[in-house]
Amino acid sequence: MDLPSVRQNKILLYDFYGGLLTEHQRHIYTMHYQEDCSLTEIGEALNITPQAVSDTLRRCVRRLEQYEQQLNMVEKFTQTNTCTQEVITLIDTLETLGATLPDLLQITNKIRKLLNKMNL
Repeated sequence: MDLPSVRQNKILLYDFYGGLLTEHQRHIYTMHYQEDCSLTEIGEALNITPQAVSDTLRRCVRRLEQYEQQLNMVEKFTQTNTCTQEVITLIDTLETLGATLPDLLQITNKIRKLLNKMNL
């Protein structure tokens, strides 16, 4: 996984489960992953050591990943977004094709499968 997608995943985890962290944990997590503050900057701002910041972030990530393993909300959200984009692409294809009946049937079957997939 590349670094931006790792960060994006951590932000998505926070978006779904961040409310389950303590206020202190949320503050540190937000400063690091959303405001891009370093461990030292966070430590100075909160009057704690960079090691304490690192430990807190590690616990937060572990807790958020545990919630995701149990609930799969981020995975379902990501899959639904992917399916939605595929449906939009297929609809755009229909509009530009002047589709023949076999093309139309094939594309509508793909759309139906994607929509069914979204109803996890």
